[in-house]
Amino acid sequence: NNNSNNNNNHNSPQDATANMEQQQQQWNKEREELREEIRRLNLEVSRQMSNRLDQEEEDDNARYNGTSSSSSSTSLFITSPKNLDNSDISSLQSIIGMMRQTIDQSTKEKEELEQRLAEEQERSQNELKAFAKTLEGVDDLRKSAETMSREIRRIKVKGYRPTRSDLMGGGGDL
Repeated sequence: NNNSNNNNNHNSPQDATANMEQQQQQWNKEREELREEIRRLNLEVSRQMSNRLDQEEEDDNARYNGTSSSSSSTSLFITSPKNLDNSDISSLQSIIGMMRQTIDQSTKEKEELEQRLAEEQERSQNELKAFAKTLEGVDDLRKSAETMSREIRRIKVKGYRPTRSDLMGGGGDL
């Protein structure tokens, strides 16, 4: 009865292992996707920073050369996107930070699941060893029952003939 409750409450060790492996594969895929997203965002941040530096250099050159008429309209136009670029950069950096936290959390969960899997495998191995010992005992009982059955059949067919040990007191009380 207790074993049936255990079977109802827990999947087989193979099912648990397969589920954990499937979960680990899913996390590995998610982790790789997050890493790719981080690489893409880092590239975007670098590109925006480079564009901003290039634009600042162009503005400085224009101011130095005294060509303020054409660049002033351009610099006014670019001032607004520069501020946007800074907010975009900080947003991207915060997204990268959140993704790194997600990766760290997923890594911790993966390690915890690996630990649980190892414990479950060890527990299952111990249960299998105990079950094997139980089966050995059942096999010994079966052999004894077969021997007794043959002896009873022999007595029924040939009649009771005491053995030497029965005559010397080893046969039990009648």
